[in-house]
Amino acid sequence: MTPVSEKKQHSRSWKSLPTGGFFVATLVVLLLCGPLFTSLDTRLRDVWSRWRLAAADPTTHPWAARLGGWLSPPSTPGPVVLVLADDRAILGIPNLYQGNRAAYAEAITLIASAGAKVIALDTFFGTPAGNGEEDEKLVAAVKNAGNLVLKAFRRGDEMMTPPYPALAMAGSVAPSYFRPLVDESIRRSSAVFRPTRGEAIPGFHADIVRLWLGLKRADLAFEPGRLVFRGASGT
Repeated sequence: MTPVSEKKQHSRSWKSLPTGGFFVATLVVLLLCGPLFTSLDTRLRDVWSRWRLAAADPTTHPWAARLGGWLSPPSTPGPVVLVLADDRAILGIPNLYQGNRAAYAEAITLIASAGAKVIALDTFFGTPAGNGEEDEKLVAAVKNAGNLVLKAFRRGDEMMTPPYPALAMAGSVAPSYFRPLVDESIRRSSAVFRPTRGEAIPGFHADIVRLWLGLKRADLAFEPGRLVFRGASGT
């Protein structure tokens, strides 16, 4: 091999080294620092959300107005508002994960005072907490709101367990049921529940729609394969 060809081969090997080395180094960094990037992404999203809220109130935050179109204000909440108990709430509110009745009663009262047309509580309270005062607070909050859909635990296609009696009598009880697909995504839910004994009743989501429309359960028609909401005009 001549010195010229040896030099060219050495040059080609040297040029291919950074590409492969950079790929391996990047892969190692991603594997080892994945949690760091996830945390950084979360923090950046939080900061961006706070800045957008600030842009919606330029009087209090004049600095946000100077950023112009970079910070579009958040959209006005739609007719459906989802209230979630995140990890911070579960860790910060005592016994929330176990179903702190007082915390739920306070949340229901607050949401009702804001003018909610329907409140759906996607939490199952099968038995009293054992604390009479907290149980009474929850029952009273549900009664005072007057528009609560309470979750019943569905056991198969024909059986369900309602909340404990005092709570069940305070609101409208309906079972929720989902059929997750192979990828664990939920894309459909039952609108009608047909128990082994008794008449058919609307499912959790259908009962929310019923209250939203201001209808009674007697205004629903359970026809084969469909649920019909009959309004004042009969349709």
